Amino acid sequence: MDERIARIWEFYKKVNPLKIKTRTGWKDWGITQQEDMQSRGESIADHSNSAAWLAFAIKSEYPKEYKDIDMFRVVAMLNFHELDEAVIPDFTPFSDISKEEKRKLSKDAVERTASVLTAGNLLIELIEEFENKSTTAGKFAKQVDSLDAGMQCKIYEEQGLINLTSPIAQKMLKVHNVAKRGHESLADSWLEYCAQEYNYDPVFKSIANQLQVTRTKKLGELKNALTHVLDQKSH
Repeated sequence: MDERIARIWEFYKKVNPLKIKTRTGWKDWGITQQEDMQSRGESIADHSNSAAWLAFAIKSEYPKEYKDIDMFRVVAMLNFHELDEAVIPDFTPFSDISKEEKRKLSKDAVERTASVLTAGNLLIELIEEFENKSTTAGKFAKQVDSLDAGMQCKIYEEQGLINLTSPIAQKMLKVHNVAKRGHESLADSWLEYCAQEYNYDPVFKSIANQLQVTRTKKLGELKNALTHVLDQKSH
C-alpha cells in the first residue's frame, strides 16, 4: 500500500470511534436510544458536527458582529476539538481527575493521533487555538461549543428525557452553583451557567437568555403588566 494511503487509513481508523462513542455527560444523565428512534445519546462526532452547524448559523444571522471571523477556521476547530477523545475518555466535571491531569492526557492523545498525518501539526495548532481562545476565531468557537451543549440540553428536556428534579440534575446544579436561581427548567440553569462560565459576548448572551423558558416567561409577565398599567392610564 502507498505510504500516503496507509497514513490516511491509519488516521481514519483512529478517529472512527468518535462516531459511536457516546458523550459521557449525556450517558450519565440516562439519555439512551429511544424506541421511536427520535432521540439517542449524542456521540462525540454528533456534538462536533452540531457545533459547526451552530457556528455557521450564528455567523449567518449576525454578519456585522462577526465580519472578521474566519468561519472556515472556526468550523475546522469545532470539528477537530474533540480529537483527544478518540483515545481517552470523555471526562466530565464529575470525573475523578484533576484539570491538570486531564490537560496532560488530552495533549498527549492529540499529539499521538495527529502525528500519523504529514500535516498533523495543523490539527494540533487548531486545537490549541481553540482551547486557549488565543484568537477571535478561537474564542468564538469556544463559545459555540458551550452554547451547543446548552441547546442540546434544551432539546432533551423538551423531549422529556431529562428534568430539573432528577438526582443527577440536582448534583450538577450544586456543582456548578446554579441551584438557587429560580429556574423552572434544567436547560435554563445550564444555559445561564454556560453564559457565565464562558464569558459570552453580547450576541451569545442574548441567544442564551432568549432560549431560557423562565426568563422568557418573566419578561412576558412584565410586558403584560406594563400593558395593563398603560391601558388603565389611557382610560
